[in-house]
Amino acid sequence: MDTQNTVVEIGYYRWPRDLAIHEAGHAIAAWFFGNSQVEISLAGKGRIARTYLYGEVDECNAVAVWRVNYPRTADDIMPYHLSSTEKRSDLINQVSGAMVCSLAGIVAQSKYTGESVNALMKTSGKYDMRNVHNLIEVYRAAGGKDADIQHKSLSRAQALITLKWWDTIALAKILENRNHMPASNFQAIMGTIDSYSPKVLTLDELDELAGEE
Repeated sequence: MDTQNTVVEIGYYRWPRDLAIHEAGHAIAAWFFGNSQVEISLAGKGRIARTYLYGEVDECNAVAVWRVNYPRTADDIMPYHLSSTEKRSDLINQVSGAMVCSLAGIVAQSKYTGESVNALMKTSGKYDMRNVHNLIEVYRAAGGKDADIQHKSLSRAQALITLKWWDTIALAKILENRNHMPASNFQAIMGTIDSYSPKVLTLDELDELAGEE
């Protein structure tokens, strides 16, 4: 399967601190899941965000994009994705991590503003939830058994953002001063905030932090 790009969209009209926090949450989660090619872009007046990795993304006010090599919707699933127990397991782990990344923006914004996660899921996080629902379909198709994987993914995202909160704040402050952060800039900035070779977090580690059994 060709490498794809994943997009996280958010529906705001300005670039206030809570929007920067939201996008930083996505980017930080992606980084600590091993995605170094992350790009963040603020949309212009026409609500079109321009990126190098994904081209133009419309009907949004900011996007975080990164490369992925797994199906993002059930329609993207090819026979080879499900051709063995090992491939199914790999796909389940990949989309489980992707759900955490999709929810991390909502979690970060909620932690900063005090707004409820449930409320943000219907406003600034509505596109994120569309991604999550698509990923859940892939998770089920691959044989994922957790009946409440969305809740578990939310707990994982909360654990990740709590652990990396000051990294999220640091990235958000830098984001506020620019309308575009290419992947090369993101990597350099994360090299100063964290390190050039981050310790990748696992789902099991996040479950332990979240108190999941």
